[in-house]
Amino acid sequence: MDLTLRLREATADLHRRIEQLPVAQAMIEGRIRREDYVRLLGQLHHVHSALESELTANKALHGVFRPSMVRLGAIRGDLSVLGAPLPPSPSAETAALICDVRDLSARAPWALLGCLYVVEGSRMGSMHLVKPLSRALGVTREPGCGLDYHLEGMTGRPLAWMKFKAALLAAPLDPLRETQIIDAAVRTMTGLHEIYEAVGRCGGRQSAVHLSGVDEPMMVVLKGEPV
Repeated sequence: MDLTLRLREATADLHRRIEQLPVAQAMIEGRIRREDYVRLLGQLHHVHSALESELTANKALHGVFRPSMVRLGAIRGDLSVLGAPLPPSPSAETAALICDVRDLSARAPWALLGCLYVVEGSRMGSMHLVKPLSRALGVTREPGCGLDYHLEGMTGRPLAWMKFKAALLAAPLDPLRETQIIDAAVRTMTGLHEIYEAVGRCGGRQSAVHLSGVDEPMMVVLKGEPV
């Protein structure tokens, strides 16, 4: 079994678990509240900032990692359009995932390709989220209207995903590096599950406050296929 199939198999259960979380279901069904979506997108801003910085710094990975895979600018643009400031600090769950990313970069940089596999695979799921998110957020499905995180690179995405997997398989990986990449992908999916779960818990508390007559603060989601 090649590396991409092993990655898919190793992350499949976590992927299903993320999709079953309330915040993910709300996105898929087009009923997520704007404040919950923005809260999640803010945490993803921190994740992408850390991961993309480490990937850019590790030039040995540039045969697989491309500048077109950077999504931090899209997140910042979406947050601005949706009327939300950049979050000042990551949540505890997000901080834990960022620590994992930085630890991998220092100890086993090739493992970062496992993290990249997860976030690039999520773009396939993004294709299916644009329509329900447009409905839930009350925005159009056009660039610059708050959905660029999902829209960017959407054209030709299946082919781009195939090319990414081909580049991963062509990389100079020995068995140890492959194992590290799989472990990193699982750690990334686990971290994302914790982030999604925490956003859902926070959203539930905000709903209770709102029903008590107190204003809610403004605060998205990474949705992936079984990559």
